Amino acid sequence: MIDEDQREPHWRQTARLAKTTFILVLSVILIAVFLNHIFDAFTWLGFPLGYFFIAMAAPLIFAAIGFWFIRRQDTIDRQYGASEEI
Repeated sequence: MIDEDQREPHWRQTARLAKTTFILVLSVILIAVFLNHIFDAFTWLGFPLGYFFIAMAAPLIFAAIGFWFIRRQDTIDRQYGASEEI
């Protein structure tokens, strides 16, 4: 359980982490969409690079961001005594 005096800093760091994660995901999406026509000029394994990036690389990047978010949130929770041991 979090102490009353630590709730605000915990929430502040958690909100900052959520905003950072949202910005990272949005950046990947915007890069994929706006640069797709540039990437399509190149091919990799017979597929346009833009298609490959959206279909294969973007989900892997999203998974990596998700794992990073979970690890960082766990660190924040442990710092303030709010972690859950399973």
